[in-house]
Amino acid sequence: METMTKIEGNAFHLAASSYDGETTHLYVTFGDLRAAKIGKKWENHDVHNCGRDLYEESAEVVYKTDRGAAVLFRVKGTTDDPNPEAWESDLQLVWFEFAKGAGE
Repeated sequence: METMTKIEGNAFHLAASSYDGETTHLYVTFGDLRAAKIGKKWENHDVHNCGRDLYEESAEVVYKTDRGAAVLFRVKGTTDDPNPEAWESDLQLVWFEFAKGAGE
């Protein structure tokens, strides 16, 4: 008989970068989501202190039940110009369904 194990992996990761390079990704697991309360926020900011070609992501738990969590994602940054201008993308809402029986 073949036995298989499935493990919940990362729910998502947040990236950050700038003209000077990429920042290490921030990983959020389903366990992190289960433990989070409404209002919990994860942010990844560029560590190079460069204001040019900036890209930063954040995520916030905006709704949660025992079945899952709704997470609002934001992305902001600057243009790759000598005088960079700020920009923000449209907000994205994602529902993360918890596996039945996991974490109980």
